[in-house]
Amino acid sequence: MERATNLEMAVESAAMSAAAIGGTESSARTDGSSLDPCAESIPAADAARWRRNTIRYHAAMGLLCLAVVGLSVVMSTTQRTRVHLPGIDAPLPELCFSKAMLDVACPGCGMTRAFIALGHGNPFDAWRYNPAALLFFPMVAGQIPWRIIQIVRVRRGSSELVAPAWFSAYAIVVLILMLGQWIIGLVT
Repeated sequence: MERATNLEMAVESAAMSAAAIGGTESSARTDGSSLDPCAESIPAADAARWRRNTIRYHAAMGLLCLAVVGLSVVMSTTQRTRVHLPGIDAPLPELCFSKAMLDVACPGCGMTRAFIALGHGNPFDAWRYNPAALLFFPMVAGQIPWRIIQIVRVRRGSSELVAPAWFSAYAIVVLILMLGQWIIGLVT
């Protein structure tokens, strides 16, 4: 049996994720061989490298999401348009290139302020800043336990869980809502 490359495994894993119905473990490939890179057909060094890289990826994504959620709790807003870091009196500069250069809001405009409002327990303010944040914030926060579970599974030698199909649908709904609220804002 030929040795599968990391790219082939990633492509096949992505295809299986897209076809998955629930968050179940799946290690069977379409050709009947194992998707798990730690299977007997893959040298131990390659399997160890795959585990390290997978753990690093999940750790980086988990830490990024943790930073976003953590910053939303400690940051603040003033005058409904300014964002402040704790301990700094001056507001942060405008981050939206579209708003700063073209004076046109982008689909994500207000998302930082909406996340801060949600971090402070103010969903009504978050709705005013960017309604899609009410769905996007839980998606980001939910990544923290998901990534921890994935790291634990990979360290134990198990394969990664496949994301449930509803999660992709949820992400698409959030994207459509972001674009929809942006278009409505442009025409009104």
